[in-house]
Amino acid sequence: MSLTPAWFAASLRSLVVALVAATALGATDCDAAGAVPMMPAHELGTPGRIVNGTLTSLYPSVGALLSPGDPHFATLLCSGTLIGCHTFLTAAHCVCPFTGADCQSGSNAPNPADYVVFLQHAGFFTVSSVAVNPDFNFPVGDVAILTLASAVTGLAPTPIDVTRAPAPGSAASIVGFGKDSTAADYGLKRAGAVTMASCVSGVSNTTSVCWDFVAPLGPPGTDADTCNGDSGGPLLADFQCGDTVAGITSGGTSASCVPSDHSYDANVFHYRDYIAAQAGADLGSASCGAMPQAGDPNTVVLAASGTLSSGAPQGTHTIDVPPGTTLLRVAMNASEDLGSDFDLYVKAGSPPTVSDFDCKADGPNQYGFCEFASPTAGTWYVLVQRFQGTGQYQLTATTFASGAPGAGTNGQACDDGNVCTTSDVCQSGACGGTAVSDGTSCDDGSACTGPDQCQSGACTAPAAPATGCKLPVVSAKASLLVTNDVRDTRDRLTWKWVKGDTTTLVDLGDPVGGAGYELCVFDESGGVPELASRTLVPGGAGWSAASRGYTFRDRTLQHGGVQTLRLTDGGAGKASISLVAKGALLATPALPLHQDPRVVVQLIGAQACFEARYGTNRENDGVRFKARAD
Repeated sequence: MSLTPAWFAASLRSLVVALVAATALGATDCDAAGAVPMMPAHELGTPGRIVNGTLTSLYPSVGALLSPGDPHFATLLCSGTLIGCHTFLTAAHCVCPFTGADCQSGSNAPNPADYVVFLQHAGFFTVSSVAVNPDFNFPVGDVAILTLASAVTGLAPTPIDVTRAPAPGSAASIVGFGKDSTAADYGLKRAGAVTMASCVSGVSNTTSVCWDFVAPLGPPGTDADTCNGDSGGPLLADFQCGDTVAGITSGGTSASCVPSDHSYDANVFHYRDYIAAQAGADLGSASCGAMPQAGDPNTVVLAASGTLSSGAPQGTHTIDVPPGTTLLRVAMNASEDLGSDFDLYVKAGSPPTVSDFDCKADGPNQYGFCEFASPTAGTWYVLVQRFQGTGQYQLTATTFASGAPGAGTNGQACDDGNVCTTSDVCQSGACGGTAVSDGTSCDDGSACTGPDQCQSGACTAPAAPATGCKLPVVSAKASLLVTNDVRDTRDRLTWKWVKGDTTTLVDLGDPVGGAGYELCVFDESGGVPELASRTLVPGGAGWSAASRGYTFRDRTLQHGGVQTLRLTDGGAGKASISLVAKGALLATPALPLHQDPRVVVQLIGAQACFEARYGTNRENDGVRFKARAD
């Protein structure tokens, strides 16, 4: 839409703003009568989709990536997130229809002039450069960074995730401007909640983060999904210090975005170094501009929405601007369904018309923005006028009082879960502290290492087999088989500890009600043990007791791929253990093993450990290791 602001001076204003609205059927001019109060932005609960999401004017850093690059004519291409005052993070597939290697230079490289970014609280920003992850090969590496030609102001960037990838079962939020699963209503900003899950259908748990969208669904906003147009938008996770961008919307297994859909995002934690290298120092920006940031205590964000049609061609809204307001921003974004075209008009003191206004945005698209420095105190009027089409629109009004940017969560006390740091505080969305003295005792959580000590703020320990473990009493009976296939779903590890030394039920502990077990595979090189793989089988769910021991079963393979673990007591030569693990979640040792001079396998529990040593092998190549114990 074209932007024709009429700038004028006024005295300083206060930050309190009320946004109210009414609908005039069949009228051509805005009528101030009948206005009723609207809800603040954080209470705007109109049902809608991201899929099963709610309309939102919050999440100020989440914007729409539009094309072509002229804001008068641009339409939705994708979504994305402001992560620095000049830096906009989106998906590679939004700007590169080939592989990342193809989009680095030449005619296949994205043209920055083709894009413009729309932010509800800050307006339109042209793009000066586009960087596509050279490793992009959908969905792997689905990351792109756009540099904006001018700096955003009044809006705090959202930090990227540098803590860890959100774990299956943890909560997260998704935000985007994409369509409903059944309509083409691109352009409406929506948010919803998801619960993380393991990736499926061949999508990597390393390069992606995933969730499931399955029936039955809860109320709008509780069980959500992404769809076309949400690509590039964020998956937001909070690691004690506020929202961080943990995922970049990439794709899903359902083309129609309906249950059951298994959605996947690019794993920002995995790609954090690449993103940081592209963004540079801009990534550390806690605020943009020497002014309050949208959402700070000295700003107010209000929202309204409505639906226009031939029978209801306009929406009428008012904004009361008291003294103390230094800046007023008004934005409109609306459904692009069926080529709809709505126009935005704003005027101080009296209702605007299509020919009388202080600012208008009346181009042939569904995005408009008006900004007023030192706005006149009193009532401001907003008209959303239908030119053609039918659909829903959103209005976002942001007012700013004088003052400095807020600190956000920076400096807030937190707990990074690291015993080797102290005085933990939030900084740029991550929790961290000051390193304790080197040599301080700690526990890295693994039975495969020790003794554990703090070193430079991290709990470290050499990979060393435990001592005093029970061994087989008969040689060549305990076996180890490892398969590392190019298809991770076919990876397999089978360990059988048979003819074992005397083992009692007390030695086996109580994995049903207590601690579980950890399998450690040590590969010696020049006599020095290296931890080739470790697999934790927690106590509790999946375990059952028998007269002579315990059995663990898990068809989901969610605990490092372990399917079964059987522990059986007995006298010398009678005790036995068997473990079978397989699939994509199995941490398979890199093959071939050095075995110089041996491979040591230990299963370590709360009361005892069990060991087999392998100095020879029957197979040892890049795919398979097979051996019987010494």
